[in-house]
Amino acid sequence: MNPTTDTQALHEQVLLTFAREAGVDRASLHLDMRAEELGLGSLDLTLVLFELEDKLGIRLPDFPAGAQQMTLRELMAEATPRAAPTTATATATTAPGAASTCGPGASA
Repeated sequence: MNPTTDTQALHEQVLLTFAREAGVDRASLHLDMRAEELGLGSLDLTLVLFELEDKLGIRLPDFPAGAQQMTLRELMAEATPRAAPTTATATATTAPGAASTCGPGASA
């Protein structure tokens, strides 16, 4: 697939999502608008970003207070592809000399 087409489709999804959440016409939006110009407060912006993460399979960083001042383009520039789930399991470790609380010989 063409990367330009993919980027355009991504931008369109972003604009459609912001338009729906802000209750404005999609045609009135552009990527250089600030979230605050759409009347989105910090909670609204957070909900939109969560929706975009789920819908687009991306991960967005935790934005600082005042993220409403960022343009939609700046917000999306922070997006990274969501990592595929791994099958690795975490292993528990016991510090040297510490008693184990599970396994053979452990008391309940």
